[in-house]
Amino acid sequence: MKKIGKIVIALLLMVLPTAAFAQTSVDTLTILHTEGNTDIDLAVPENQQRLDAFLDRYRRLFGTEGQKNKVKIVGVSTAGYSSPTGSTAINEKLSRQRANAVVKQLGLYMPIVSNTVKYKSHGVDWATLQRLIENGDMPQRFEALSIIKNTPVVHTRNGRVIDQRKTQLQALDRGRAWQFMKDNYFQATRRTDVIVRYQVETPPPPKEPEPVVVQKTDTVTVEKIDTVTVEKTDTVIIQAPVDTIPPVIAKEFMFGIKSNLLYDAQGIASLGGEIKISQHSTISLMLTYNPFRYGGSTYKNYSVQPEYRYWFTKAYEKFFLSANVVWGGFNIDKLHIGGLYGKQRQGHFMGGGIGAGYHLALSERFAFDFTLCADVVSCSYRRYTNGEKPVKEGKFSSVTFLPIGTGVSLVFKL
Repeated sequence: MKKIGKIVIALLLMVLPTAAFAQTSVDTLTILHTEGNTDIDLAVPENQQRLDAFLDRYRRLFGTEGQKNKVKIVGVSTAGYSSPTGSTAINEKLSRQRANAVVKQLGLYMPIVSNTVKYKSHGVDWATLQRLIENGDMPQRFEALSIIKNTPVVHTRNGRVIDQRKTQLQALDRGRAWQFMKDNYFQATRRTDVIVRYQVETPPPPKEPEPVVVQKTDTVTVEKIDTVTVEKTDTVIIQAPVDTIPPVIAKEFMFGIKSNLLYDAQGIASLGGEIKISQHSTISLMLTYNPFRYGGSTYKNYSVQPEYRYWFTKAYEKFFLSANVVWGGFNIDKLHIGGLYGKQRQGHFMGGGIGAGYHLALSERFAFDFTLCADVVSCSYRRYTNGEKPVKEGKFSSVTFLPIGTGVSLVFKL
């Protein structure tokens, strides 16, 4: 038995110096989101700094040229949050989409296996909002904290969640407290937290060379060599490729397809396209057409509406100003529109105007555009008498104001 024990110990001593050493490392990343968006938006200053530092720490786990480590991602936990601006259902959906989108983008730069990821969606981040109010100088601070802490959340029988905290905060101090939180605190609640666990395997240190034993002899024989030939060889230096991590590019929408629901509700089919030409500018073209009659009245018309928009934040986000022109034709009777009364009129119109609007994101790709415009329109038309055989009365013209560019448009972004 003693002999077997000595053999086992000897084998362990031979194996241990060559075994790799593995340890677990944990890192975190917090990404902030703009209202209604889910991707990593590098226009938010904190995102660029945090992401660069996170990827740099990941790169350094691999060690140096002299000692390369093996790095494996063994687990990822991600949690999405939202601000209180939307409904409970929309906030739950948005926080879930944020958690999914951030991990998907990180997967472009590190080998994340789907079955190692755990997703959580928390909806509104009331805890962060409460902490910011406690540490800030917000007006009506104590009243707001009392609403957040003491207002119950009601769950109905049909699964609907009624959260009165938002309603009460919006009414506090006639909306001034809500606007203060929206300007100063809500950005920090729109976020995704990511926790990544790594397994880092460090290779064993290089084995030390065994000592060379030189035996002493009485006689040393040196053989004389008359000629030494040195062959010259070309030396090629191969530089190892440097691992680079490409920059993360946030998703930027370039195109939009839309339809004006106000026109559609009147039976006037509308379809338009919009393209981004710079960070703050887009141009679009809307086409409308109505070939139908309504009862005993005719209201046939078509129009072409080019438009330019300037976006204050960036294209397809929040507020914008617009300038549009319009050209089209009409054939109407028995309708009172824009100073054209009663009798049948056929002709054309053209004009232009200015407006303003707001882009409300519903999801990553769908949104509503609310636009209010004032257009000056010049009409040139022929007028006919009513009856079975209309008689032409002459050519006429008029100038009027019409809200042609006004609308509520459903937008799909590409």
